[in-house]
Amino acid sequence: MSPSNSVLGSLESIGFVQLVLLFAALIAYGLALSQALSSRVRGVAAAVALFAAIGFSAATPAWPDGIVLLALAIVAVAGFAGTAWLLARLLRLDAASSLGNSDAVPTPGKIVLGGADAALQPARAAASSP
Repeated sequence: MSPSNSVLGSLESIGFVQLVLLFAALIAYGLALSQALSSRVRGVAAAVALFAAIGFSAATPAWPDGIVLLALAIVAVAGFAGTAWLLARLLRLDAASSLGNSDAVPTPGKIVLGGADAALQPARAAASSP
């Protein structure tokens, strides 16, 4: 049996527990790489990803095939993310270009409609007039 047939055989025999562990490992891995979370949350996500990956590999019929399947899943997710990033760069869909200029970013906590935030705050506008 060739190595690719062995991996395909393991893929066909995966049950619900293995799928849950694989899903948990991939989601936790993505959260661990995210810069939107605090370092403590990312550390917990990395630990969950590691333990779920170990559990997935141990729960598959042949553990080396489980490692190969996990590596292929991570490469597939990375390929998707890289393709999305490349497409966004080619279409210039980054945050700075969608706003026009960086000076137009509103201050957090203020409502800005067309730059007329003074009209939304009549008390401040009345106090500043003579």
